Amino acid sequence: ASECAGVMDAVVFLRKVALGERTMPGKRVIVIGGGNVAIDAARTSLRLGSESVTVAYRRTRNEMPADIEEVEQAEEEGIDFSFLTIPASVCHDDGRVTKLECLRAVMKTTGKDGRPRPVPLEDSLYTIDADCVICAIGQQVDIKCMQEIVDLEWTRRNTIDTNMVSMETSVPGIFAAGDAVTGPATIVEAIGGGKKAAQAI
Repeated sequence: ASECAGVMDAVVFLRKVALGERTMPGKRVIVIGGGNVAIDAARTSLRLGSESVTVAYRRTRNEMPADIEEVEQAEEEGIDFSFLTIPASVCHDDGRVTKLECLRAVMKTTGKDGRPRPVPLEDSLYTIDADCVICAIGQQVDIKCMQEIVDLEWTRRNTIDTNMVSMETSVPGIFAAGDAVTGPATIVEAIGGGKKAAQAI
Protein backbone atom coordinates (compact mmCIF):
# COMPACT_ATOMS: atom_id res chain seq x y z
CA ALA A 1 0.00 0.00 0.00
CA SER A 2 3.07 2.24 -0.17
CA GLU A 3 1.76 3.58 -3.51
CA CYS A 4 -1.29 5.09 -1.75
CA ALA A 5 -1.44 8.82 -1.28
CA GLY A 6 -1.11 9.35 2.45
CA VAL A 7 1.37 6.54 3.21
CA MET A 8 4.83 7.84 3.98
CA ASP A 9 8.13 6.96 5.61
CA ALA A 10 8.79 8.75 8.90
CA VAL A 11 12.43 9.59 8.18
CA VAL A 12 11.54 11.03 4.77
CA PHE A 13 8.67 13.01 6.34
CA LEU A 14 10.90 14.43 9.10
CA ARG A 15 13.64 15.27 6.63
CA LYS A 16 11.23 17.29 4.48
CA VAL A 17 9.99 19.17 7.54
CA ALA A 18 13.57 19.88 8.64
CA LEU A 19 14.26 21.29 5.17
CA GLY A 20 11.35 23.72 5.48
CA GLU A 21 8.26 21.90 4.24
CA ARG A 22 5.30 22.81 6.46
CA THR A 23 2.47 20.80 4.90
CA MET A 24 0.06 19.03 7.26
CA PRO A 25 0.42 15.28 6.53
CA GLY A 26 -3.29 14.62 7.13
CA LYS A 27 -6.19 15.40 9.47
CA ARG A 28 -6.20 11.90 11.04
CA VAL A 29 -2.68 10.51 11.27
CA ILE A 30 -1.53 7.09 12.44
CA VAL A 31 2.17 6.58 13.14
CA ILE A 32 3.33 2.95 13.18
CA GLY A 33 6.25 2.26 15.51
CA GLY A 34 7.46 2.72 19.06
CA GLY A 35 10.84 4.43 18.84
CA ASN A 36 11.95 8.05 19.04
CA VAL A 37 11.42 8.48 15.30
CA ALA A 38 7.76 7.47 15.69
CA ILE A 39 7.24 9.90 18.57
CA ASP A 40 9.01 12.68 16.66
CA ALA A 41 6.81 12.06 13.59
CA ALA A 42 3.66 12.07 15.75
CA ARG A 43 4.53 15.30 17.58
CA THR A 44 5.57 16.97 14.33
CA SER A 45 2.25 16.01 12.70
CA LEU A 46 0.36 17.58 15.58
CA ARG A 47 2.39 20.79 15.31
CA LEU A 48 1.66 20.95 11.58
CA GLY A 49 -2.09 21.00 12.31
CA SER A 50 -3.27 17.38 12.28
CA GLU A 51 -6.53 17.05 14.22
CA SER A 52 -5.81 13.60 15.65
CA VAL A 53 -2.59 11.60 15.87
CA THR A 54 -2.36 7.99 17.07
CA VAL A 55 0.83 5.99 17.62
CA ALA A 56 0.22 2.28 16.95
CA TYR A 57 2.76 0.00 18.62
CA ARG A 58 2.77 -3.79 18.58
CA ARG A 59 4.15 -4.21 22.11
CA THR A 60 3.25 -2.71 25.48
CA ARG A 61 4.06 0.77 26.78
CA ASN A 62 6.84 -0.62 29.02
CA GLU A 63 8.59 -2.12 26.00
CA MET A 64 8.61 1.02 23.87
CA PRO A 65 12.20 1.88 22.92
CA ALA A 66 11.35 5.60 22.82
CA ASP A 67 12.57 7.83 25.64
CA ILE A 68 9.95 7.91 28.41
CA GLU A 69 10.11 11.72 28.54
CA GLU A 70 9.25 11.90 24.84
CA VAL A 71 6.28 9.57 25.32
CA GLU A 72 4.98 11.54 28.30
CA GLN A 73 5.32 14.84 26.46
CA ALA A 74 3.50 13.38 23.45
CA GLU A 75 0.63 12.29 25.69
CA GLU A 76 0.48 15.74 27.28
CA GLU A 77 0.23 17.26 23.81
CA GLY A 78 -2.80 15.08 23.02
CA ILE A 79 -1.32 12.20 21.03
CA ASP A 80 -3.13 8.88 21.49
CA PHE A 81 -1.35 5.55 21.89
CA SER A 82 -2.69 2.20 20.75
CA PHE A 83 -0.58 -0.56 22.31
CA LEU A 84 -0.58 -4.26 21.43
CA THR A 85 -1.67 -3.21 17.95
CA ILE A 86 -0.37 -5.04 14.88
CA PRO A 87 -1.03 -3.23 11.58
CA ALA A 88 -2.44 -5.61 8.98
CA SER A 89 -3.26 -3.52 5.91
CA VAL A 90 -4.04 -0.04 4.67
CA CYS A 91 -7.57 0.51 3.38
CA HIS A 92 -7.89 3.02 0.58
CA ASP A 93 -10.46 4.55 -1.69
CA ASP A 94 -9.32 5.48 -5.18
CA GLY A 95 -5.67 5.47 -4.08
CA ARG A 96 -6.19 7.55 -0.94
CA VAL A 97 -5.84 6.19 2.61
CA THR A 98 -9.13 5.84 4.52
CA LYS A 99 -8.39 3.38 7.35
CA LEU A 100 -5.71 1.18 8.87
CA GLU A 101 -6.73 -2.42 9.56
CA CYS A 102 -5.12 -3.79 12.72
CA LEU A 103 -5.04 -6.91 14.86
CA ARG A 104 -5.03 -6.90 18.65
CA ALA A 105 -2.17 -8.81 20.23
CA VAL A 106 -1.03 -10.42 23.46
CA MET A 107 2.53 -10.87 24.66
CA LYS A 108 3.66 -14.51 24.69
CA THR A 109 7.01 -16.23 25.07
CA THR A 110 7.48 -18.04 21.76
CA GLY A 111 11.22 -18.00 20.99
CA LYS A 112 14.22 -19.80 22.46
CA ASP A 113 15.57 -16.54 23.87
CA GLY A 114 12.66 -16.33 26.33
CA ARG A 115 11.67 -12.82 25.24
CA PRO A 116 7.90 -12.29 25.03
CA ARG A 117 6.67 -11.40 21.56
CA PRO A 118 3.38 -9.92 20.34
CA VAL A 119 1.07 -12.65 19.03
CA PRO A 120 -2.07 -11.62 17.12
CA LEU A 121 -5.41 -12.68 18.59
CA GLU A 122 -7.80 -14.58 16.34
CA ASP A 123 -10.83 -12.67 15.07
CA SER A 124 -9.49 -9.42 16.52
CA LEU A 125 -9.37 -7.41 13.28
CA TYR A 126 -10.52 -3.81 13.64
CA THR A 127 -9.98 -0.52 11.84
CA ILE A 128 -8.77 2.94 12.77
CA ASP A 129 -9.93 5.86 10.60
CA ALA A 130 -7.02 7.68 8.99
CA ASP A 131 -6.09 9.73 5.96
CA CYS A 132 -2.34 9.42 6.59
CA VAL A 133 -0.19 6.51 7.76
CA ILE A 134 3.42 7.26 8.68
CA CYS A 135 5.71 4.21 8.97
CA ALA A 136 8.44 4.51 11.59
CA ILE A 137 9.60 0.91 11.61
CA GLY A 138 12.35 -1.07 9.97
CA GLN A 139 15.25 1.34 10.38
CA GLN A 140 18.38 -0.75 10.50
CA VAL A 141 22.04 -0.70 9.62
CA ASP A 142 22.80 -1.10 5.91
CA ILE A 143 25.31 -3.94 6.10
CA LYS A 144 25.88 -4.22 2.34
CA CYS A 145 28.40 -1.40 2.27
CA MET A 146 30.52 -3.17 4.93
CA GLN A 147 30.43 -6.72 3.62
CA GLU A 148 33.96 -6.35 2.23
CA ILE A 149 35.30 -6.07 5.80
CA VAL A 150 35.73 -9.82 6.20
CA ASP A 151 36.23 -10.24 9.95
CA LEU A 152 33.71 -7.64 11.10
CA GLU A 153 31.40 -9.25 13.66
CA TRP A 154 27.70 -8.43 14.05
CA THR A 155 25.24 -8.87 16.90
CA ARG A 156 21.96 -10.77 16.68
CA ARG A 157 20.25 -7.40 16.15
CA ASN A 158 22.36 -6.75 13.03
CA THR A 159 24.37 -4.02 14.71
CA ILE A 160 28.17 -3.84 14.74
CA ASP A 161 29.66 -5.74 17.67
CA THR A 162 32.14 -3.55 19.56
CA ASN A 163 34.04 -3.38 22.80
CA MET A 164 31.77 -0.90 24.61
CA VAL A 165 34.73 0.66 26.45
CA SER A 166 36.97 1.40 23.46
CA MET A 167 34.33 1.07 20.69
CA GLU A 168 36.80 -1.05 18.72
CA THR A 169 35.24 -3.67 16.47
CA SER A 170 36.45 -7.23 15.94
CA VAL A 171 38.80 -5.85 13.29
CA PRO A 172 41.87 -4.19 14.88
CA GLY A 173 42.01 -0.50 14.04
CA ILE A 174 38.33 -0.18 13.07
CA PHE A 175 36.05 1.61 15.53
CA ALA A 176 32.29 2.18 15.42
CA ALA A 177 29.72 4.24 17.31
CA GLY A 178 26.18 5.55 17.03
CA ASP A 179 23.04 3.77 15.85
CA ALA A 180 25.16 1.25 13.91
CA VAL A 181 26.26 -0.08 17.32
CA THR A 182 23.40 0.70 19.71
CA GLY A 183 20.47 0.51 17.35
CA PRO A 184 18.10 3.50 17.24
CA ALA A 185 19.15 5.80 20.09
CA THR A 186 19.86 9.46 20.80
CA ILE A 187 22.39 11.90 19.35
CA VAL A 188 23.88 12.26 22.84
CA GLU A 189 24.59 8.50 22.98
CA ALA A 190 26.12 8.59 19.50
CA ILE A 191 28.39 11.51 20.45
CA GLY A 192 29.36 9.68 23.65
CA GLY A 193 30.33 6.60 21.66
CA GLY A 194 32.33 8.75 19.26
CA LYS A 195 34.24 10.35 22.15
CA LYS A 196 35.05 6.92 23.60
CA ALA A 197 36.37 5.81 20.22
CA ALA A 198 38.40 9.01 19.80
CA GLN A 199 40.01 8.55 23.24
CA ALA A 200 40.82 4.90 22.48
CA ILE A 201 42.31 5.79 19.11
